[in-house]
Order: sequence, then structure tokens, then C-alpha cells
Amino acid sequence: MSEEYERSTRPIAFYHEGPVHPYVHKMVASVKEHYSHLIQMTDQVTEQIEGTDELIRGDYGHMAYSRICHIRDYPHEELLILDNDLLVKRQVDEVWDWDFDVALGIRPGLDDRNKYNSGVMFSRSHKFWVDCAEWFETQGKKTWDWGGEQRSVNFVANNKKFKHKYKVCNLNCGVYNWAPPKNKNAKNDKAAIWHYKGGDRKKWM
Repeated sequence: MSEEYERSTRPIAFYHEGPVHPYVHKMVASVKEHYSHLIQMTDQVTEQIEGTDELIRGDYGHMAYSRICHIRDYPHEELLILDNDLLVKRQVDEVWDWDFDVALGIRPGLDDRNKYNSGVMFSRSHKFWVDCAEWFETQGKKTWDWGGEQRSVNFVANNKKFKHKYKVCNLNCGVYNWAPPKNKNAKNDKAAIWHYKGGDRKKWM
């Protein structure tokens, strides 16, 4: 990175608990190349990861529910939330010029229960996450996994009950949440964020 390159000061947060795998360090390094303030949200015992600028601890239980609650409780006007298995290739601050309460990566062709991937989320609304946590508490806990976390986001973003409550922006996953084809060390020069979700992809990080 050139010394003349100015990193953005807009805050970015991610949730991680447990052992720190090598791909997490690569994610942190890729973010810090373009952004100066990285927030690690975690449980009460996980170590602070080198390169992070702020450590937020909480005791909410299962990690999927914890991630939702951390976002809900973190005071923010603008916050970009990322998974821990991706690489940031450039700044994405242009998204903040758009009008939304939350901006989510849309996956075309899927129904509303699984339309959005929660790996990259832009937030301007605490209340959105309050509703996500409330849904998780009553419905998501039936499956204590990341599926419950993602379904809570999809429910609040898509349900008619919240149609006029939140303005949801559909992000192009091909640019802001691109997942390389499984089992291939692929590249995409147009994608700003590469998401190595799933075990098959993580080895390429």
C-alpha cells in the first residue's frame, strides 16, 4: 500500500469468538489496508486479534445470536459489518451515499427466507437489529446456528410487517459480496469484497 493512500475512517465491525484461524488474520489485514478503525465484537474470553482497534465483549450466548446483539447494542450512525472469512480489495464508501437503513447483499433467484447473505451488511439503524434480535429469540433459537442469524435478517428485511419501517438497499453480491466458485482459486477484479464462505473456499484465502 502506498504511503500516500488515505485510509477511510468509517468504522467496520466483525464478530469472532474462539480460536483465531489464519484466514481471520488475513481478513483483518485486508480491512486495515483500506480502513483505519476495525472493531472486534466477541465473547468474554476470546483474545483481541492483532490489528483491531476496538474490542467489544458481550455475554449473549450462542455466537450467531451474539453477533445480532452486538450490532444491536453498538452505538452507531454508520457501521459496516463483515464476516471474518473475506478479503476487502478496496474502499466501499460509495455505498454510504445511497439512501437506506440497511444495505444487504442480494442473491438473485432465492426466496425471501434466504434472499440476503449476512456476510456484508451496511447499517444506519439500531432498530432494525432490535427487531432481528426479537425474531431470533422467538424463532431463530429453534436452530442455534448461523442459519438462524441469517434468517432473522431476511425476515425483518422482507416481511410485510416491516415493509414501511425500514428502507432496505439491495447490494450487488458480484461487487460487494462475491464468493469465488467452490474448489477454484478464482479472481474477480470487479469485486470489492471477496467472501470465502464455506470450508471449500477458505483454503484459498
